[in-house]
Amino acid sequence: MSTDDVADTRDLPARMMDILIDGSERLLKLQAETVSSALSGSFGRVDAPTSAGAALSTLWQLPALYGALFEEMADNARRSFHIVSDMQNELVDLACASLAHSAPAVAEAMSTGNALFADRRHRSVVINFPERRHLRAWRVS
Repeated sequence: MSTDDVADTRDLPARMMDILIDGSERLLKLQAETVSSALSGSFGRVDAPTSAGAALSTLWQLPALYGALFEEMADNARRSFHIVSDMQNELVDLACASLAHSAPAVAEAMSTGNALFADRRHRSVVINFPERRHLRAWRVS
């Protein structure tokens, strides 16, 4: 394992946090833009209906009045899913690269541990205690 690989594994938590922070900032910015756009007042207003016929009429007006808003909200939802997906892809790539770099060290640690366990098992000695099953702490009459 080279010193670059060691530096990469030490930097791993910081790099993962950078990915999460950058993605969270992009999501927050997108959410702020979405709310600002929705509250901007640039879209038509619908008066409160006074009858059932007016209510049905209002429903038919919504796409014409708020179509641009609906499209923008759908686009922002799509963009937010892409941001989260990009974050996940970057984290998976980073984790897999780290795992590939650390594989030789893990294999070495496992073989060393197995050798120590086998040596301990080979050197173990059974301690011979005298038979004490016939002794009782108290007598039952």
